[in-house]
Amino acid sequence: MYSDSDSDNDYDDHGYYMRELIFTERSPELRVLESDIQEAKDIVHRIIIKQDRSTRPSSQTDRDAIREHRERPEFDSYLDWRLTRIRRFFTEIQGFHRGDLDLSGRTQSRYDALLRRWESFSADMTSLLPHVGHRDVNRERWVREARKFMPHVESVPYITNAQVWLDFRRKWKMPREVPDYEDLQGWYSRTLSVIKQHPTPKIQKLYLHDLPPEVVSAVFSHMIIEEARVLSATNRYLREVGLAHIFSSRRIVMRQPADWWKSVKDLEEQDDMTATVRTIMTQTRDESIKEARFLLSRPDICAKITSLVMGVVWVNTFAPTRILGQSIPPPTDAAMFGPLFDVFAEFLHSVTIEYLKLTQVVIDRRFATELLAQPKLSRLDIALCRTSEDFQEFILAAPEGFLQTNITYLSLTMTAGTLGDGDPDEEDDNPQETAWGLVALCPQLRLLHLYNIAPKNPVNMPSRDIWPSLLGPLGNVERLHLDGIEWDLTDLCELLQQVVERGPLRLTHLKIHSAWSVPPAMIIQLFIILKAGNAPLRVLSLDGLHPLPITIFRRLAHLFPDLEALSLVKRDNDRQNDSKPCRWDLPLYEYAVPLRGLAKLRYFGANFYWDPLVASPYVCKYLEPGFDAGPDYDTDADFMLDGRSVALPFAASCPALESFVLYGKVMPLLQCQIRRSPTSGAVLEIVDEVLSFSPRNFQHLNPTLLGTTFPFPS
Repeated sequence: MYSDSDSDNDYDDHGYYMRELIFTERSPELRVLESDIQEAKDIVHRIIIKQDRSTRPSSQTDRDAIREHRERPEFDSYLDWRLTRIRRFFTEIQGFHRGDLDLSGRTQSRYDALLRRWESFSADMTSLLPHVGHRDVNRERWVREARKFMPHVESVPYITNAQVWLDFRRKWKMPREVPDYEDLQGWYSRTLSVIKQHPTPKIQKLYLHDLPPEVVSAVFSHMIIEEARVLSATNRYLREVGLAHIFSSRRIVMRQPADWWKSVKDLEEQDDMTATVRTIMTQTRDESIKEARFLLSRPDICAKITSLVMGVVWVNTFAPTRILGQSIPPPTDAAMFGPLFDVFAEFLHSVTIEYLKLTQVVIDRRFATELLAQPKLSRLDIALCRTSEDFQEFILAAPEGFLQTNITYLSLTMTAGTLGDGDPDEEDDNPQETAWGLVALCPQLRLLHLYNIAPKNPVNMPSRDIWPSLLGPLGNVERLHLDGIEWDLTDLCELLQQVVERGPLRLTHLKIHSAWSVPPAMIIQLFIILKAGNAPLRVLSLDGLHPLPITIFRRLAHLFPDLEALSLVKRDNDRQNDSKPCRWDLPLYEYAVPLRGLAKLRYFGANFYWDPLVASPYVCKYLEPGFDAGPDYDTDADFMLDGRSVALPFAASCPALESFVLYGKVMPLLQCQIRRSPTSGAVLEIVDEVLSFSPRNFQHLNPTLLGTTFPFPS
């Protein structure tokens, strides 16, 4: 049914699963159902295989373990990607005849190969007909007249000769349990129906190489470097267009080997572990330095680089045990990482880039000088980095106007506290929070995002020593997202107060998230400072409020009447640190009344506790004598899973409200779309969606996905 039992493309040369190390956004599918296949593999590896890696034989790779687990009798058929490949065979045949398929294209050669397989498969399906029988099976079906599921007996086909069916399945490489003959016959019949409706396959006439170079260049811009290399190898035209994209992005990363821990897991002495780990790390460091030196020797390649990623991803969080983690030196170990960071700074001197990401790098004065010398650098991502003492002295001693770059987007990913050497009790004399100093290099900053990957251990605001260097950049920030900061907003309020004293704020989007509850007095104080700075606030999201008095709503409506999006997430008590549904102090409609002053509010989100299985008020109309529900009666819409009554008070109070969302712990629980009269603005209809929409729909108003932030201002 499919050409191979399993693809090796997801594994490295040593048989270890590679997709767990890829953090890029999912690309469009080159072949239909490809994402379903990869998702099944990801689940098997993440949930099953990684848990067993430390106990299985050392000679067994991820590839062997995944395939062995797939053959177990208890293996869940839902996770068997071979079943999806069988469905893909029928879907591809149908796609050719309907004229819609995937990005691999409807080429004649591809169809010819499918047709040969289809003709052979059809012949084998025909040979099964003498062995087809029928048996009665008890099932349930929905009966509209009775308005419930009712049992019924259904006659289903099956193969009476077990050996014939087994031989057929073996020939077409089908899993043991699924599909059964009924499913297979259903897919086959639907495909025959499509071929009957569209007997002539639709072979595409326009190909990628027929498109103008501007369009092809746009296609390359959406690809990761590996995909761009494959596409550029197709023909000379695509290579000519793709070369700029292939060399425009470069990664120089000191990464741990997939099986590095096997060399030390059997060692008992800590000193032996440390020595072995340092030997392996030195080898990987030297390989990264060698790669950078090669690129430095090729100025033609360096001239094409516009996007650059450099850093170290060998951190103790990847270590299977705490003892192994203690053997991994921190980034501040100059003997281990100093030569690598020097090469990073030298490489930065040799390129002119627009995007830079640094991971686990200690940024010193030399590095800062190279950043200042980048004329086109506009986006800077900093992950788990820290700055040195000479860097901090440099920004404090710099005269006003000296620290000038074109960086408009700055993302700081960090954790609070220790060096990361496995000992939480050891004081960190150079914490990642020193990376706040990089804000001083961005006087034209428009978007600032702080992301704390461990929000229960909150990140502190910048040291007061460097505040004077941050006031100018913060005054220009239009979108500020602080994710995982300290519940005590005193430093934030005082810092913003000093910014306001220099001039008006440009802040239009603000999100503050604290794992621990923020008292209302601090929130109100923050509002007053923002108002004093004439901040043109349009989007506000506050996550971590307790308690949440109705005074907050009144002050918001009074101080920021032009708000277009508002998200409020309350905590149940001082001990709760998760953003999950909780019970608010007052009936929901009482919170809607103060929002009447927000005439421009289009989006409102909150974490009200809502039980979707409680009958809604709309059920009352069915209690009226003589009421006829009609043939289109919908139980879910009128009894359960109905959020319209929750959204109605807010829709009535806010004349421009279009979307109402209730947040859950992982994803939103409810979304209501409000349709209004184009003339009077009155609410005509509230359409609710329960657990059936993506949180990405509103990321521009309230970024809830981990590590994401507001889109860059246009």
